[in-house]
Amino acid sequence: MAHAWHNRGAAPILALMLFAGAAAAQTLPGLWGSPAYRVQLAIAGTSVTGTFTLADQPQAPAGTITGEVQPGGQAFTATWSRVVEPDTVRFQTYLKLGARGSLLTGYRWTEETSPASFALHRAVNGQVPVLIGQDDPGSGTTAGPTTGTTGGTTGGTTGGTTTTPPAFRLEVITCERVVDGLPVNPGEQFTAPKSVVALVKYTDLPANSTVEWLWTLNGATEAKLTKTLGGTGWHWHGLQSQTAVIPGAYQLTVSVNGNVVTRRTITVRAAAGTATTGTGAGSTTTPPPKQPGAHVVVCESVVNGEAQKPGTTFTRPKSLMCLVKYSDFPQNSTLKWVWTRNSAQIATHTKVVGGTGWAYHGLTGSPTLTPGTYRVTVSVAGNTGTSVTVTVK
Repeated sequence: MAHAWHNRGAAPILALMLFAGAAAAQTLPGLWGSPAYRVQLAIAGTSVTGTFTLADQPQAPAGTITGEVQPGGQAFTATWSRVVEPDTVRFQTYLKLGARGSLLTGYRWTEETSPASFALHRAVNGQVPVLIGQDDPGSGTTAGPTTGTTGGTTGGTTGGTTTTPPAFRLEVITCERVVDGLPVNPGEQFTAPKSVVALVKYTDLPANSTVEWLWTLNGATEAKLTKTLGGTGWHWHGLQSQTAVIPGAYQLTVSVNGNVVTRRTITVRAAAGTATTGTGAGSTTTPPPKQPGAHVVVCESVVNGEAQKPGTTFTRPKSLMCLVKYSDFPQNSTLKWVWTRNSAQIATHTKVVGGTGWAYHGLTGSPTLTPGTYRVTVSVAGNTGTSVTVTVK
């Protein structure tokens, strides 16, 4: 079964070593949980299925889990999907048994983030323990403690009291890129950068908070991202180009649950010696607009905008990626990928891009992609696109 995903950076790589007998898979079924999720798992042969709900929204429609037990029976990979109208939110996990079968630990990642720690605890008598220091399951986060005591109502005279959670803290840092949660070359003025991003570090953020990044240039939206986050951790979003981000005064707005946290101007300058336009002395004539162009290639993975193992025939690949290198695209151009296998549509994705840069979208299989004839069609703004047909053996 193939799962759609995309990313501008390198695809996550997990090195796995599994040791156990096949019988260990039988310990996976049952109720599991974390501070954010309640999970019910089932096993049929080597297939894993299940449902999950948000711990603080138990009445919300349940999401689905589909995956496969890994060789040895002690671990499984899975895709988690939940409908949040009008979209479907997905993330991937790799989890393995530990701690005498009462703990599932591993990684969680999305189409936009690298793997982050993730853990589930087995329920005891229908109750899922919440442990101090348990990893927050949000993407791009670090482990954060769960505080408070359980008991009666606040201010009561019997039972116990609950601790009022501290007010959340949020820090926004603009920089050229982020490495392991740390900003590289922070500032608000940049010269010919290949990327400009806004790093958000948050502490004690209420679960399922909506954090939004909005980048505009001359009133037009350049990029936008909305993420559901909570606890303590970090996440970033920004602008990227294969050569250099288009010069200009960008407006960055970061909001939490609809409330503006910060609004600032980020200035991007052209490289020294680059001619600028204007009407005063020393100005240059505005050149005619360049014609947009795009190069499309199918490969097994993408690293720093470069196709890895490109081709038209692939043998037992774990993934297929369609890389698009575009140049001089009008701002807010809609790039769309449509994938089919044996003439049946299996995945589609759209992304708003502009200027010069690269983006990709692709499929992953567990453990490998299903053999067949695949076709990916890439179009811009609904116009007739470029199609590439490949064979998976």
